[in-house]
Amino acid sequence: MLFSIICLANLNSIKMMSKKEISIIIAIVSGIIISRLLPHAPNFTAAIAGFIFGGVVLKQIKFGSLLLICYFFADLLLNNFILNPFSGTMIWFKLSSLWIYVPLILVFLLSNRFKQLESQPFKIINMSLLSSMLFFLISNFGVWTVDTLYAKDLMGLLTCYWAAIPFFGNEIAGTLFYTSLYFGVYWLNESYSKTRSVRL
Repeated sequence: MLFSIICLANLNSIKMMSKKEISIIIAIVSGIIISRLLPHAPNFTAAIAGFIFGGVVLKQIKFGSLLLICYFFADLLLNNFILNPFSGTMIWFKLSSLWIYVPLILVFLLSNRFKQLESQPFKIINMSLLSSMLFFLISNFGVWTVDTLYAKDLMGLLTCYWAAIPFFGNEIAGTLFYTSLYFGVYWLNESYSKTRSVRL
């Protein structure tokens, strides 16, 4: 019920979005989907980068929930029809997914507070590293809580984090790569638009 209300609220928001905002949302979600479809090392995707880019470039916090809803439906599409087409069971939602969605929305909110990063490449790199660390800590805490492989004590938690370190390297590399791609294309487009408007 709550999810339906959020969806309806965002549908009303879409009507008031500019073409630029809609294009940015589409670009972010497309990048996340494509990065998951392409052959890639585990965790080397555009997910974190997309939410950083969205948080910095989209000026209103409401777009964070819209982006998360798009991510949810992308998950449905990928997990049920593309990556696992013959599973035979429709998976709508897994409780463990919350440990993915929560850090992503936090990344958006954190990035949204630093809109001046839009034109500061080195600070964007710092935000990418910070966001990757935040995602690593929260998502693997979630793995520890739901996975029976790890003892439910401090040693089990530390073991879980230790086992995830190789994936963390891929996560940082993917976030840095796709953040550079998102902002690079955005800056080139903005530069082209300004040049074109001056000529006109």
